[in-house]
Amino acid sequence: MRAALTDRPVERCFGGAVENLLCINTVPCDHTIYNSTGLLKGHLMFRAGGDYDTPWTRDAAINTWNAGRFLAPDVARDTLLAVCTPDEKGLAIIQPDNQKWDRVVWIIGAWQYWLATGDGEFLELARGITDRSLAQLRAERFDEGFGLYRGGSFFNDGIAGYPKDLYEPGMDSSFVGDHPKCDEIFCLSTNILYCEALRIADRMGLENDWQAFRENVRKRFQNPDGSLRYLLYPDGRWDDSKELAGYAFGVLFDVFPGAVLEHLDREKFGIPSIMPPFPGLFSEERPGRHNNLIWPFLNGFYIRAAAKCGMAEEVRRELELITDLFREDFREIYSPYDGQPHGGWQIGGDDCRGHLWHSCRRQTWSATGYLGAVMLGVFGIGPGEDGLAIAPCVPRSLADSALYDLTIRGRKLDILLHGFGTTVEKMTLDGVPVQNPIPYGTPGEKQTLEIWLRR
Repeated sequence: MRAALTDRPVERCFGGAVENLLCINTVPCDHTIYNSTGLLKGHLMFRAGGDYDTPWTRDAAINTWNAGRFLAPDVARDTLLAVCTPDEKGLAIIQPDNQKWDRVVWIIGAWQYWLATGDGEFLELARGITDRSLAQLRAERFDEGFGLYRGGSFFNDGIAGYPKDLYEPGMDSSFVGDHPKCDEIFCLSTNILYCEALRIADRMGLENDWQAFRENVRKRFQNPDGSLRYLLYPDGRWDDSKELAGYAFGVLFDVFPGAVLEHLDREKFGIPSIMPPFPGLFSEERPGRHNNLIWPFLNGFYIRAAAKCGMAEEVRRELELITDLFREDFREIYSPYDGQPHGGWQIGGDDCRGHLWHSCRRQTWSATGYLGAVMLGVFGIGPGEDGLAIAPCVPRSLADSALYDLTIRGRKLDILLHGFGTTVEKMTLDGVPVQNPIPYGTPGEKQTLEIWLRR
């Protein structure tokens, strides 16, 4: 797959991201380690990055969702199944581990894989895995009183991602699981992921009351001024830190309106993952690994949320910022103040008992986050159950751009954008006028989709 993007730095970065996924981080998959279910078909998988040799559950889902399903669907399938394991009856479930928030995002990655591929055999597998895994998660994590799922936020597996009163006194470990209070809180991003996972389960025929759950999330996490709470405490208090993942997911999954994005804080080189610095822990001079630093894959989700809202200028701004961050490598974390790689501190406070971490190299979800920002945000590619929906949000700087050899439902698709903006005047498929949703073609076909936007 390749892109012809009129903004040359964006085009170069897009090509580098494709290389990162397909040439650097597509690696052999050892069946003795990763095929305990017996469901893998091939011998390749997406690893989490240059410093992470495993697929990692949440990374497997995100890398599939962002880009893998379009660029290497067979590898994406096996990566998703590589993080599954048999239950006591020998049936596949998402592997349970000490990162309790990981499993729910797998359901979303699996659904997105099916939408892009139409792989009916996988969908049936995913339906069973989803059913069994959600039952486990409800038994383990659901709080009847709050009507929410307990535990840490979507990817904040380090204690640096939480306020000071959640630290275990005297604990030098940075792993959030070693700080018991974090196991009892309710976090925005995680519960939004459950909103989408439960909706997907319903679409799979696994009936549940996902709409009532979504309404409860709205009630619990939105402030009167429209901003969103980061986390809730068991005693009813809340923390108002801005969690970028929660804001982006809230818009992408229709839990909250696009207006919530206006409440996010911006820094010179982009939007930090959680802001502002937690009092008594971190600062601009000593940022936390999960506080006041940029994790660019989250900014990719933000770009997609902004694109969904038709915010073309905001898409341009944030895309240019992360393009500049990736000038040398797709690192995992960057400073929002100088744009340099920065791993952050894991344990804060006056003594900073932890150590300064490095920003991991060649990080896969940094690359796929960028690909997703362009393909799913700028180009607005949206495979659906009944066909392909296209909702572009094209800044002037990316007018007249194109994607070539995109794999969707077994066919190769070239997508040519004419003009810029968000208003589609006309679409043709191989010269024939079409409208959303565009019917899927026959596997093996090569087709050209042209889109004219009102300038």
